[in-house]
Amino acid sequence: MVLYASLCLGIAGLSGCMGDSEGDWTDADGLGSDGDGGDEAGDAPVDPDELILSPDLVVMDDDPCVASVDVPEDRELLTFEFACDPLTHQLAEGRIVVGTEGGGYLRRIVALEEDGMTVRAWTEEASLNEVIEHGSMAELITPNVGRNLIDFSNTTLYSGEYLGSNILVRLSRARFDIAPALVLDGHWSYGEMEHFEMDLGVDFTADVLATVSSTNRLRWGQETKLWEMIWPFAFAIGPVPVAGALTLALKVGFRIDAPGQMSTSLGANGAMNIHTKKSWVSGFGWVDNDVFEGNWDIVEPSLNTSNRFKARIYARLDSSIQMYGVAGPRVATDLFVQGIGTADCAGLDYQVDAGIESRCSVRINILDKFKPEKTFARATLTADLLEGSVGWPVGSPVLCDHRQIRCGQTVFGDTSESDMALMDGYDCNVGNYEAAEVVYQWKANRSGTVHWELQDADPTTTNHDVVVVDGYMQLATGSCSAWGTNSVEFEAVEGTTYFLVVDGYNEDHGPYRAKLICDEDEGPDTLGTINPW
Repeated sequence: MVLYASLCLGIAGLSGCMGDSEGDWTDADGLGSDGDGGDEAGDAPVDPDELILSPDLVVMDDDPCVASVDVPEDRELLTFEFACDPLTHQLAEGRIVVGTEGGGYLRRIVALEEDGMTVRAWTEEASLNEVIEHGSMAELITPNVGRNLIDFSNTTLYSGEYLGSNILVRLSRARFDIAPALVLDGHWSYGEMEHFEMDLGVDFTADVLATVSSTNRLRWGQETKLWEMIWPFAFAIGPVPVAGALTLALKVGFRIDAPGQMSTSLGANGAMNIHTKKSWVSGFGWVDNDVFEGNWDIVEPSLNTSNRFKARIYARLDSSIQMYGVAGPRVATDLFVQGIGTADCAGLDYQVDAGIESRCSVRINILDKFKPEKTFARATLTADLLEGSVGWPVGSPVLCDHRQIRCGQTVFGDTSESDMALMDGYDCNVGNYEAAEVVYQWKANRSGTVHWELQDADPTTTNHDVVVVDGYMQLATGSCSAWGTNSVEFEAVEGTTYFLVVDGYNEDHGPYRAKLICDEDEGPDTLGTINPW
């Protein structure tokens, strides 16, 4: 797979506030909303730039006596070690502690235990609106690591056997260029989250080429993580420290759906830009303003399929945000190319498309635990389809007028009278088959054991063999799945078209009687249909 991607990420807006909280509020200068800063909040407008904080807030980063903080992953028990008299601390049940240690924490204390210079606080999750009654944040965060050039050329995603099929999925080249940027923007007012915005922008420049092959019936997919990077960040809203992390994971996966053998190469090149824009507006709820832009050129595929197939290869950028260790918005953006191939009597028909697919889940509990989580419907931008067909080589035994047969039916004829002598050999049996043959077409409508056999055969008089060919491509190449002198048994697969052949061995020819036996009932509707087209 030749895959080059340039990604520039912009996430606008994590902002919110929780419902009404009890108690007095102070601004950043320690003045209550009814102190020197003016009248009651409900009596006079508040300066949009004013920051009003809860008196229950304790900023541990500002306490010079705190030597260390143990922050477990669940953050339920915070352990504070003090370097001076812990009696001077402001910790108490009901207060909210905030700090940047251990990836950040924002927790309300529910129980407290003191042991010398150690204070243990059992806590529950809090949210920013419990400490910020009025205020705004607008932060641009760009990891100070430059660009991330990632090369996974000559990568085999899968090679081996699965459910009886030999599978190969390979990326010839896979190069990525990733440069993230995170923007946080929002506003709280009077204990109410007025708005929340998220804009995740991803620019793709890509040249994609993948090889996918399977030797047998298969419906399967697999995904592999190739790369992951975590960028911690921290900023402040007045005296309130905000800590979090942006995590990017690059994954590559595939899906195959084919009732029989298939092999294909899939390719596309071009540029895509997608902006996943989600916003919450007080009084209106969630708003979706996604933007897709781009263009693609799709490479004509190479195809080899017994009947039909569908294959998809994709590169996924999984972006997630945490604040104070609490999961926030997550966006998965796929760059994909997929192909569908169908074989018929005229040749191989194919259809290929490529594009971007995005899924988004927005969780803002850390901003306001009363605001609902939202999972948005999948958004897809698909490039113009490339459609075409490849005809069978001249002289191949793939015709549009093969005789039809059904389960339980007995057919008879004479190979010496046949005008078809196109199959002079088969890969499942060595021998001379230059004599004329007769081919019957049959499609299985369910899976099961089937017999294709000669009736009252006399090889000393006329030496006929019976052959089973699985699909148009195999008929064109003389690739057979089963063979027998007078009869052959095979396992039919639902939806597969089979070609049942009576052929003279060593240039022999003459009359024959043959029967297709599907099961004990042998009725016309037990396993097959007369004509699938």
